[in-house]
Amino acid sequence: MKKLLIIIALVSSMLLCSSCNNVTAELLSYSEAKGGVELTIDTQSESCRNAVLAVAAEMLQSSTGSNNIFLSPLSLYLALALTANMSSGDTLLELESALGMPLNELNQYCYYLVQAQLNDREETEALIAYSIWLNNNYEIIPTAAFLETNALYYDADIYRDDFASSRAVRNINNWTEKKTKGLIKKLVEELSPEKVFVLINTIYFEAQWAYKNYSTAKYEFYNADASTVNKPYLYSKTSGLYYTDSAKAFRVNLDDEYYFMGILPNDNNIDAYLSEFDQEEMISLLDNCHNDYDVNWRIPEFKYSYEENLVETVKNMAINKAFGQSADFSALTGYNNDIFIDDILQKTVIDLDKEGIRAAAATVIYGAMSSAPQNSCDIYLNRPFVYAIMDGRTDVPIFVGVVRNL
Repeated sequence: MKKLLIIIALVSSMLLCSSCNNVTAELLSYSEAKGGVELTIDTQSESCRNAVLAVAAEMLQSSTGSNNIFLSPLSLYLALALTANMSSGDTLLELESALGMPLNELNQYCYYLVQAQLNDREETEALIAYSIWLNNNYEIIPTAAFLETNALYYDADIYRDDFASSRAVRNINNWTEKKTKGLIKKLVEELSPEKVFVLINTIYFEAQWAYKNYSTAKYEFYNADASTVNKPYLYSKTSGLYYTDSAKAFRVNLDDEYYFMGILPNDNNIDAYLSEFDQEEMISLLDNCHNDYDVNWRIPEFKYSYEENLVETVKNMAINKAFGQSADFSALTGYNNDIFIDDILQKTVIDLDKEGIRAAAATVIYGAMSSAPQNSCDIYLNRPFVYAIMDGRTDVPIFVGVVRNL
């Protein structure tokens, strides 16, 4: 493995060029050279795959959307994985359990998914990006160990900005818009100066259908509210029927070995199906296939955006300590602090048509700091006083003095 070189700059003169990406926040760290990651885990194991499937099932089941839903389990999974690297103690143990593997394996798996798989395709775009924004009103200095792990596995941009200024909102939104190629323009509406950090994962995905000449025609679509609309559809035939006791499914290939899977519940009650949708249902759909079936399929063209608060979703994954005063994010700073996760949001956009699929997701995790009420007093050196100049490492006084007259 090549030696990883990390340059840490904590000087105000180190600004990102606004003409390059419209972000004017202070850049705290970057990696000069990234070494290769030696993978020691079985990236093809079902346990790795099922860890993300569990997140997907929980997100769908916990969603509060009453209309169309579009979520990114991978974006949430990656955001929580980077968050796990900030945490210690029981907070880390909960995150590791929910994400299906210990931290070292989790970092390797996330690196494998992004660098060795999603970013290594020729005909499609699957762009993953991370950023961490620190409030310059708090003395949060990332440890060298965290910066090294970040540079090796995640490569998150780390900035310091003034959360009390509208500039911070503008910078975060400009960064997100760039990383999602304009699909998500406004991730953050406002930013409370009480927030300590903002952690963001973005995914941009664009792929064409592997077969370029699907037939198209207009057919009725029967809405859940009992109304009907006439919509353009793609239609064709494919081999392979996926099934469970509750639903049937098919897949349509996209370029570079991606695919679209359409899942239709057996009963015309989508809410009832979602209420029972879990990890086992997803695993069964993927693993149960009749290859000797030909499936005539239709897919309507559609385009919409979606957003969801994911706090309850994450708590349902048995991640609780990260949200309370017992949260431990000392791996970020190297010392015990009062930081906790304050909120988690995700925004998504999808556009599916006869050419292919274009989609984006942005997951944002907000960190805040708890504080107990403090007693206060005034000390005015407006009469004779004693003073000392101390060595902070040893608590040895270097100078002491008394002021009687000025």
